[in-house]
Amino acid sequence: MKTAIDRRAALAALGSGFALAAGAGAARAGALGRDAGGDARLVALAESTISGGEIVPSPPPSGTRLALAPAPERRFSRDSLAARDGEGRTLGYLAGRDARLIAPLLAAGLPIEALVVGRAGRRSLRVRLEARLAG
Repeated sequence: MKTAIDRRAALAALGSGFALAAGAGAARAGALGRDAGGDARLVALAESTISGGEIVPSPPPSGTRLALAPAPERRFSRDSLAARDGEGRTLGYLAGRDARLIAPLLAAGLPIEALVVGRAGRRSLRVRLEARLAG
């Protein structure tokens, strides 16, 4: 079970700068929902893409939740965030601009996941980045 954090602390961590930096995805930010256990809210932060991993030939279906984890060993960017499925496979990496915004929030303890919403081409996935807040 993922650890949920206090809603006020999460909003303070996000700050107004995140919404400005996230661009078009931030316009859709703030959608709330409950997880299957009913004890946490999911806040949509932005939409992004994942590419550069094991997505092809069989991508995960829409609705699949992917864990985000730092991938400092990646030579392209020390701020890279790997998107991993439930089996621990790295399916790809979050788009660089979004990774630079999300990495400090993950490091601060904000539980953020990527929800697969569809394909974004042959070698990438569209995802919605969501934060899990205490109810």
